[in-house]
Amino acid sequence: MGAAETATVVQSAALQPGLFGLRLEADARLVQACEPGRYLMLSVGDGNEPYLPRPYWVRRVSAVWLNLLVGVGGAGSGWLATRRPGDPVEFFGPLGTTLIPPPRTRRLLLSGDLPGLNCLLALADRALARDIEVALVFHGAVDTSARLIPPDVELLTELNASALTWADALYAIGDPSVVHTAKAALRTAGSRIPAFGVPHVPLACGVGACYGCLVETRRGPKLSCVNGPAFGLADLS
Repeated sequence: MGAAETATVVQSAALQPGLFGLRLEADARLVQACEPGRYLMLSVGDGNEPYLPRPYWVRRVSAVWLNLLVGVGGAGSGWLATRRPGDPVEFFGPLGTTLIPPPRTRRLLLSGDLPGLNCLLALADRALARDIEVALVFHGAVDTSARLIPPDVELLTELNASALTWADALYAIGDPSVVHTAKAALRTAGSRIPAFGVPHVPLACGVGACYGCLVETRRGPKLSCVNGPAFGLADLS
C-alpha cells in the first residue's frame, strides 16, 4: 500500500443520532484522486488498537478538503468520532475504482443506506456537476435539517417501477440487503436500464491480499477491492 499519509481534521460535528461528520484536509494530489467509488483505509486508534485500518468512502468538497460521514457503532468509528480540529488521521489510499455513470445518462437513480452514504453523495455530486438529474432512495432515517443531501437531489420513498421507468441508470450502494432489494425491484419492474450493485463488504487490506472482501457473482467469486466496487446487478448472486 505504500507509506501512510496524514490528513488533518478541520471540522467535526454530530449530525444526527449515531452519525458524525468530519472534514479532513490532505495533500491536494491525493484529494483530487478521491473520485466516487474510491476509498481511504483510515487508522482508527492510538497505537495498535484497533490494529486494522477501516475503509471509508469519502466525498471531495474542495481542492484539499474531504468530507467523511461516520456511522458510530464500534471502537474504530467511535475513535473517529472523538477527533477534533487539528487532530491528525493517518490513511492509505485512495484505493478502489472510480464509478462513472454510463454514457448518455441524463437521469441517475441511487439507492442506498448509511454504510453507502459517503459513496452515494460523492456519485451524486459528480452527476449533478455534469447536469445529470439525480434521485435517491435512502434506506434509513435522514435528518433533513442537517442538510446531508444536496438540495438538487430528489428524495424518493421507494424503489418502485415508476422510479425505474424515470431513470437511465441505477446504482445500489450499501449493505448486501440493499443491493439484493434493488435487484429484485429491477426484475419485478422488467427494467433493462444499466444497473450496478456496490455491496458494502469487509475490506481489511484494500489490495487483494487477504481475500476478506469476496463478492459472489455468476462468474465466480470476485474481490471488491480489486474487481469492484461496482458489479452488474444481474451478475450478483
